[in-house]
Amino acid sequence: MKLHALIASALLSFVPAAVADEAGSGDEAALAKTQQLLRDPAKRSAATRGDAAATAADAQVRTVAKSDADTQAIYDLSADVMATLVELTGGDAAKMANLLEEAKSHPEKLAEKFTPQQRAKLEQIAKQIESSGKSAK
Repeated sequence: MKLHALIASALLSFVPAAVADEAGSGDEAALAKTQQLLRDPAKRSAATRGDAAATAADAQVRTVAKSDADTQAIYDLSADVMATLVELTGGDAAKMANLLEEAKSHPEKLAEKFTPQQRAKLEQIAKQIESSGKSAK
């Protein structure tokens, strides 16, 4: 699975949990809570309990990442991408959901929306994971 597909999957799984508690409190609060959830392993773990989609997304990330550091890097990038998606959609939850749903079948379209820094970080993570995989063999 491509990393940008993993990011879409992570965002699709964790965004609803983070945003649900922030209904009516404004886009900035929802964005901050979502980014916190993505960046904080303890909060992610709590969010996966009882949520099959979040558990499956987390398992996919961990399988591809192969290390805690790479897993965290993927979630950190996902948090950064979340801010970009909020900006692109004007914070419209339906538009974000549509974008992320489309990314399931066309992950490259999500990556096209990344900032140059996010694309560079994605490439860096991919190289690190590839390097880790080779050294494990």
